[in-house]
Amino acid sequence: MDKDTIKKVADVARLNLTDEEISDFSRDFDGILEQFSELHKEKLEEFEEEEKSAVLRKDESVLDFTVSEKILDNAPDKENKLYKVPKGSK
Repeated sequence: MDKDTIKKVADVARLNLTDEEISDFSRDFDGILEQFSELHKEKLEEFEEEEKSAVLRKDESVLDFTVSEKILDNAPDKENKLYKVPKGSK
C-alpha cells in the first residue's frame, strides 16, 4: 500500500503518524495483502464443512454472601441487610 493512501486513511482516522510510522505501516500492509493473496489462491472448497451444533452448558450459580456483607460493612446506615438511605423529597 502506498504512503499517500496510508496518509489519507490516517487523516480520516485522525491519527498523527510520523514518516517512519507511515513507512512501517506501508511495509506491514504490503505483507498483509500478500498473505491474503496467498489465501485467495488456495482451494478452500476442499475443506469439509463442519457440522455446527449448539454447545450447551449447565448454568452454575455461585452465591457468595460474604461479598455483600463486606459491601454492607462500608455502608453509613443499613437495615435488614440493605443500604438505608434518606427518604426522597416529594
